Amino acid sequence: MPPKSYDVIVIGNGFSGLTAVLELENKDNCSICVIGPEKYPRPNNGKFILSLKDEIRANPGYRRPGGELQDHFYRNGRVDEFLKLEEKARDLLYDWSEYTGIDYCEYPNSEKREEIERFVRNANKKGISVTISDVIFIGGVNSTRDLLNRLYDHLKNECSNVDVVNGLVGRVSPEEKCAVLENGDRVRYRDAVFLACGREGIAKGIFDELKAQGYIREENGEKNLLGGVVLEAPETIFPEVMNYMCEPKLTLISGRRDDVVRTYGYYPHGRVAVVDYGNGIRCVNGIMDENRRSDNTVLGIVTEIRFTEPFNDTHLYGKRLSENTLMLGGGKPIIQRLGDYEKGRRSTEKRIKNNRLVQPTLTLNDVTPGDISFAYPDRVMDNIYDGIKKLDAVICGLAEPSTLMYAPLIILKPSRINVDPFTMRLKTDRTESEIYVLGDMNGICRGNADAIISGMIAADSFTKNRE
Repeated sequence: MPPKSYDVIVIGNGFSGLTAVLELENKDNCSICVIGPEKYPRPNNGKFILSLKDEIRANPGYRRPGGELQDHFYRNGRVDEFLKLEEKARDLLYDWSEYTGIDYCEYPNSEKREEIERFVRNANKKGISVTISDVIFIGGVNSTRDLLNRLYDHLKNECSNVDVVNGLVGRVSPEEKCAVLENGDRVRYRDAVFLACGREGIAKGIFDELKAQGYIREENGEKNLLGGVVLEAPETIFPEVMNYMCEPKLTLISGRRDDVVRTYGYYPHGRVAVVDYGNGIRCVNGIMDENRRSDNTVLGIVTEIRFTEPFNDTHLYGKRLSENTLMLGGGKPIIQRLGDYEKGRRSTEKRIKNNRLVQPTLTLNDVTPGDISFAYPDRVMDNIYDGIKKLDAVICGLAEPSTLMYAPLIILKPSRINVDPFTMRLKTDRTESEIYVLGDMNGICRGNADAIISGMIAADSFTKNRE
């Protein structure tokens, strides 16, 4: 462990942290230490939502899905500034792809516009709205990890003013101006610390620690989360047009409960994976693995779980929902045939093995056949089942008894904290903060494109503040 202090330490080696480091490493007289796992650990589908420049100029009301970050710029009349940031983010992705040799694709496929429009019209007739995002797609789980790892190796091996420390941070102490690793080692900073460690896992611990010290004050944010299941069905039942859109979002209103239900992710020839987010939250999700293509398509379906006073701890509720499901599964996620759920019975190993149309991509060593309705509230299961039945109108065969359901799938929406969206600096009641909060951790960014943009904003803000 190097004993020296740094001008800046960056905690996290995802897109927001690495972008900030790459922007700062060109600055003179700026020593940087980036702290993160040796290899980027999290499965990631590599989707980047980027605004269509022509569409925005033609329609000033255009919004891409997700990012509250964009809304902050728009509400303050800084549309052109945000467009330039997105254009720079797009250029960075192209440069990185060329530098690392990682291929990318752009969606939606303009040559299939008529087919896409027909699909959307048909879905609308069935009460389903379809959101299609302008995206750059960098391969699947292997390509995204490979891209991040190569960028990380570039910093480690070729940037003289950047030191890399492999490890996880247990807490950050602004009073002592240091980050304390889980093994007890300390890394000190002089000017600033960039928190870019995501919404889950160690980020939650750092968040709580800074909140307890009085540095973080939460703003009123959305008191809800998304809960649902991952579906696995034969790839052949899905309309080919869905492959031209790259993860279209299909949204509907449940009949009985009048709640929002929507798809989450879309992975043709994909696989189901178990993802450990840390802090007691372990879920299933879909991934695309170029080296292990399956005959199935994986599709998440989630419903909004909203809270009113007095309860507002979405992280705690999501954690308990995950813990309850894993407890019933003997420490593993639960798998259930849709047909077994309809008959009010649990799935068994024999029924899974004899399933007619689809076999799970996770082995029965990784999941436990069971009954998801024992783990999930009745309202959630009602919404999920109603959503599957309605989606069957546009994805014929999705509601077939052989369709497999996996749980838990919990999507946490991070609490919005008092971060200036135009500098990424944490606002405190004490003094002007030297803490920058990037990416998913700040609660106003959504997705990889916003993460990259937040890294650029933070680096620029730090540079100007230092001059």
